[in-house]
Parts: sequence; C-alpha cells; structure tokens
Amino acid sequence: LKVDEPRVAAVPQPRLRRVLADPFRDRGFRSFIRYSCFWQFAAMTGAPFIGIYMLEYLQMGLPQVFVLWTVSWAGGALLSGRVGQLVERHGHRPLLIISTSLKPLNMVALLAIPFISLPPLWILIPVFTFDALLNAGIIVATNGFLIKKSPQENRAMYLATGAAMAGIVGGLTSILSGVLLMAIESWTVTCAGVVIGGFHCMFAISLILRLMGIGLARLVHEPDSCDPRYVISELVRATPLRLLRFPLGLYRRLHGVSPELPATKLGDAVMHRQESNKSEADHSFGQAG
Repeated sequence: LKVDEPRVAAVPQPRLRRVLADPFRDRGFRSFIRYSCFWQFAAMTGAPFIGIYMLEYLQMGLPQVFVLWTVSWAGGALLSGRVGQLVERHGHRPLLIISTSLKPLNMVALLAIPFISLPPLWILIPVFTFDALLNAGIIVATNGFLIKKSPQENRAMYLATGAAMAGIVGGLTSILSGVLLMAIESWTVTCAGVVIGGFHCMFAISLILRLMGIGLARLVHEPDSCDPRYVISELVRATPLRLLRFPLGLYRRLHGVSPELPATKLGDAVMHRQESNKSEADHSFGQAG
C-alpha cells in the first residue's frame, strides 16, 4: 500500500494499432525482442530437464540437488549487485553479450560429467554458481533495457511486448522440447563406456542454439553502450589476471586517463590530456615571457 507509483503519462492519441505497433517500429527495441525471444528458445530447449537429469541419470540424491541449487543461487545473489553497477556504468548490451557468450558452459559441463570420474556435485557447484551469476547478468540487463529504453507514454505495451513474447516462446519451447525428449527417450548409444541418451541430445541442441544466440546479442542496438572488451577488462581487475593488464593500466596512469572511460574512448582521452598539457605549457611560457 505504501508503494509510490509515478503517474502514467497518457498517450496523446491512444490508437490501439499505434500502441501495439510502436515497440516493433523502434529499431533498438525490435533488436532486443528478437534476441530475447531467441534466447528463451535456446535456453528452454535444455534447461527444464537439468533437475531430472541429475536425479535420474547422474543418480544424485535429492539433498545434493537442493544443496547445489542453494549454493549456486546464493553465489549469484551475492554478485548481482556488482552486475547492476556494471550495467549502470557501461550499458545493457555489453552484459548481454558477455553473459550470452558464457552461458553455453553449463551445457558443456552437463555433457562432460559422465566422462569425468569426479563426483558430479563437486563439478556442478562452481559451474552452477558461475551460471547463476550469468543469469543475474541477463536478468539485470534485460529488465534494465525494458525499463530504460521504453517511452513513458507507452511503457506498459513496451514491457508487455518485450517480456510476454519471450515468455510465450520459452513456455512453448519447454512443451515441445518435452515432447521431443519423450520421443527419443528410448534411444541410447554407448561412447567410451558411457551411455548417451535423450538428455544429452537436448543439451547438445541447446548448446548449439545458445552459441547462435551470441550473434543476436551482438545485434542488440544500444549506441550509448561501451565495448564488451572493456567490461571484461574491468571484471578481471581484482583477479590474478590483472597482472596481464598491468602495462595498459600503467600507461593510463602515466597519461592521466581515467579507468572509468570505455576503451573505445581511450584514444580521445589521451589526446585531450596531451592538449591540456600543451595548453599548460604555453600558459607557463607566456607567464615566463
């Protein structure tokens, strides 16, 4: 009851056809809808069957599965604040590209587990914790894009179009994927002493589709966002990989370039700094004269 809801700006001429068509006429929003729908299609081809795969195929106990989900969700929640800061500073598109590019890793892990002698729980905990962080990146970037890129006078329809269409695609994909899994349930093949079945087929299909989704994430139109490579360099700033970036960081400090600037603007910042130094030198020379 205490939620303060801002007043909705009325559409000047609320024609139903225009209200429905506006989200698809917007180039940036149209590219986001295309990515969001395809990503739900790619993810829900394999994601609904992860739990039953762990219980039936990997023979993991129910407490182990609960521990796995809890630890992974906690890890994603602890790091989601950092993800939100990155989105605010660098835009939604870089996080979508990075998260989408790394999301196939959980499918790779699920396909590789039968060939690894280690207990599945110890492999899946770090993999799923990292995957939860990627999920947080996609969710934060998606919701931020929906809210910030939609006009105030037609925001409800923009949000409905962006969220509902992707949800419908994801729901239908889950149903159709379940039908396909039931159809190939009895199919098995032995590879290196490991029985490969329907679960692995669905995970492999999802892996291929997720890789295809990277291209659509790169096509999301957001001109004011920075290059994803700069976000990656900032993410590894506090890790041992920072040593690999030391020469670049030293160069920035020597030339007075702020690390907050995107890498695409690094050259402009250096040029601006050189011009400032030149102006200061000319001013000092004039005073000395």
